[in-house]
Amino acid sequence: AEYWWTNLPQYNDASKIWVTNAGGGIGNHLKKETISAGGTNKIHARIIRDASAPEILSEVHVRTMYGSIIDKRTNLEWFATPSPDSITWEQALQFSEQSNMGSHDDWRMPNIKELFSLTSQAHSSPSIHPIFGITSPNTMYWSSTTLLNQNDKAWYMDSRYGITTYAVKTQRLK
Repeated sequence: AEYWWTNLPQYNDASKIWVTNAGGGIGNHLKKETISAGGTNKIHARIIRDASAPEILSEVHVRTMYGSIIDKRTNLEWFATPSPDSITWEQALQFSEQSNMGSHDDWRMPNIKELFSLTSQAHSSPSIHPIFGITSPNTMYWSSTTLLNQNDKAWYMDSRYGITTYAVKTQRLK
């Protein structure tokens, strides 16, 4: 897989930098892993610029009167309480489809990019903003995204650092 650097060091360990790969995963890698630092990994760079100044939000997350959380960057509304136990991918789909909060019955499981949007580079163990009330340092969350070439696997996010990867759908994520 091809890897690309980001400009974000890991929150609590500046020797690690976030990278993304061609398969869609995101993870933290040691700076010294790259060939230029004596390692064996080819990690590429892509460059961008802001065409206009990004909007500064005074408040990114807003809790609704019935307890859900709206992310003003993505305009996604998040169910306040994750599933109570480790579950398989199919069980996660059922949990999403059967959930009811604030008289809404159209909740769904997020895709992997939506799920990754919950991560915060300013937090670790868990890497999710405290407004979401996640207290376990290492919880894994299924996404609705199936692996393109392996239908028996789906993407998930590990909340310890915000790493995204995939597992067999029958696996119970903790």
